[in-house]
Amino acid sequence: MSITVKKPWPWLISLTGAGLLGLCPGISRAAEQCLPPPTTDAQCLECHQAKVDQELTKKYVHQPFREKKCILCHLGDESSTPEKTAYRSDQKIAWLATGPFLSSEHWFTLPKNLVNGDIRLDIMVPGRGVYRGVIESWDPTALTEMAQDRTPPILTDVKTAGIEKGLLLSATISWLTDELADTRIYYGKNKLYTTNYIAEMTRSHQITIAPLQGATEYKYQVGSADYLGNLAQAAVATFSTSAATQPAEQQLTARPRVEPTWDHEIYQDSQAGMIILKITTPTRSKVAVGIPKEMPPAGDDPGTGTRRKPCRHQMKSALETTITICQPCHENYFKGGTRHPLQVGPKAGMVFPPEFFVLANGGINCMTCHSAHSSDYPNRLVKSAKEELCRSCHNDK
Repeated sequence: MSITVKKPWPWLISLTGAGLLGLCPGISRAAEQCLPPPTTDAQCLECHQAKVDQELTKKYVHQPFREKKCILCHLGDESSTPEKTAYRSDQKIAWLATGPFLSSEHWFTLPKNLVNGDIRLDIMVPGRGVYRGVIESWDPTALTEMAQDRTPPILTDVKTAGIEKGLLLSATISWLTDELADTRIYYGKNKLYTTNYIAEMTRSHQITIAPLQGATEYKYQVGSADYLGNLAQAAVATFSTSAATQPAEQQLTARPRVEPTWDHEIYQDSQAGMIILKITTPTRSKVAVGIPKEMPPAGDDPGTGTRRKPCRHQMKSALETTITICQPCHENYFKGGTRHPLQVGPKAGMVFPPEFFVLANGGINCMTCHSAHSSDYPNRLVKSAKEELCRSCHNDK
């Protein structure tokens, strides 16, 4: 039997000394030269072509995979937004807050005693990836004082925005507030015993509750609190799931490319000891805010004094490749309760089958039920039918 050895692309051959030293753990790396990340999908295929060919033989193939867009889904974005400073990909960040919504305006309240230096941003732009940013050289002693409002928000236009029977029976409730406030709802059949909460500050509120029972009347009460904790609650209202409709068919449309950038404003409430941070983007995005963790200077090799750079290029995390990256094209599916809850573990007495892929924390993700690249089953399911898929976990039903 003959074995054909494929030569790696030129940037890999450029390794000096031990050749593949950087890929072999346990070998001294004092003299290693770091691999630059691949810049084209063809470079990825030099090593992974056999895997790609195998997946392409299946009946249902994910379109980005068919087009061999390896870098789009797997390689972490090392770039900053135009004319902005980016933090290093190997830098440790203590994340303080994350905006769960796609929006062009994000507000965060941060303890002033924690945020006394540079602020780190991760900005996820649908279809473009995650961009890193730094807010630096701001003067915490020269911030505009936020108005000392101690009155709760005013809630208006509280309504049931929709009741849908998709994968789960769900209801979406919406309302408005006259100032920035969080989003919360209390609901139940006979009493308000369940709570959903979204911390992001906004004036336009929407929250989906699921799973619900069919042909059942539910009571609910919505509320919003401003960043100082002043809480307003609407009167208790009801809806019936007898009015459930089928979700509208999704239309996946291409979105225009918008150059990612961002602007910020920083205020303070000195009495509350809070910093209020506003991030705006030209297109809807998600934003996470953090501060750098204390750590040794990058590149130090304890005991040797040798300066080294990290030699693994940044790859997207499992969370990004199994949930975040799916959302831009399937945004309507993510909006309502038509999808299975994500990042949840098994209920008491339930065991996930060993062949199901879950996150490191045991949570469900999109690829628990769907194959990332291709499958012989419709919708790239990992089982031959939806019923079989559901029974794999919900065998008591």
